[in-house]
Amino acid sequence: MIDFLRYLGQQGSLYGLQGSDRTVLEFEAPDYRPIIKVRINGSKEYMRFVLDTGSGMSVLSEDTARKLGLKAVARGGLARAVGGGGRFEIVYGYLNSIDIGELRVTNVPIYIRHFFDEQNPVDGYLGIAALSRVVTTIDYGSQRMTLVRQRGGENDSARVIDSQGKPVKAEAVEVQPGINVPVRTTASGFLSGEVFIAGISKPLNFIIDTGATVTVVSEKVAALEEAQPFIKERRMRVFGAAGVADDVKMALLPKIVIGTYSREKVDAAVLDLEPVNETAGFLQSGILGGNFLRFYRVVFDFYKGVVRLEPLDKHAPPASNPTPEGTR
Repeated sequence: MIDFLRYLGQQGSLYGLQGSDRTVLEFEAPDYRPIIKVRINGSKEYMRFVLDTGSGMSVLSEDTARKLGLKAVARGGLARAVGGGGRFEIVYGYLNSIDIGELRVTNVPIYIRHFFDEQNPVDGYLGIAALSRVVTTIDYGSQRMTLVRQRGGENDSARVIDSQGKPVKAEAVEVQPGINVPVRTTASGFLSGEVFIAGISKPLNFIIDTGATVTVVSEKVAALEEAQPFIKERRMRVFGAAGVADDVKMALLPKIVIGTYSREKVDAAVLDLEPVNETAGFLQSGILGGNFLRFYRVVFDFYKGVVRLEPLDKHAPPASNPTPEGTR
């Protein structure tokens, strides 16, 4: 870590923004994760990246790093995560730039690690630090992502994004159905909202995570007496940062409520979230994944810690390959 920080200190300001103030690009979501095409270090070749609001730093697969000739700038130690043995080697890297549509993010620190999911292969994950000064809209209905830069001196707290991804005054869109979800930012930078699960009396904190294919409840929640009717006999495989977890318990949540919106009969994986809670700062009991978020147009203002949910006019189309597997 010290070697990495010394290296970054020599690179100048991190996460600089260049290019257009607004860009719109299409994404695909074969497993409910929004996958966009980006260019690395000015290359003409496009890479497939997952937009991952459940990751602070961006991540590049070791295979893609090798193909691009990118070397580790520091390494050492193990990090805890979901899957396999629960740990993976920490390898730090650095990208000069990531081009996302007409927007360029410069000086981007990354992790380099092995990706275990070979069914829906991707080259990397775009973490929220790279988008910290951009209002990001994920429209699962049109499968378009819109990025709008926030300029200093503007009254950004009074601005939201309309259905075309354009910034407008908040009062101009109050008639549109949607809610601003009260969220808190964890110590590790994730946005966490309070949810209710029918049958469980207390509210629970869930991370809002576009990089997860499936919703998750913690093993501690699943162990509650109130949660026992939710547990299914069926098991699933989960691809995590630390490897593949087989025979993972599944739960069928009768109803999830966030703000004034709810969805019924939501499948969820039961996972150990202690690696998450070690750095969260307050208890996280689950993750709202793509199988929940795909029914909404979701607007993230990471800088101000605001998430807006707008229900789609029609149900989102099903994934092209819905399987009892999840990726995180």
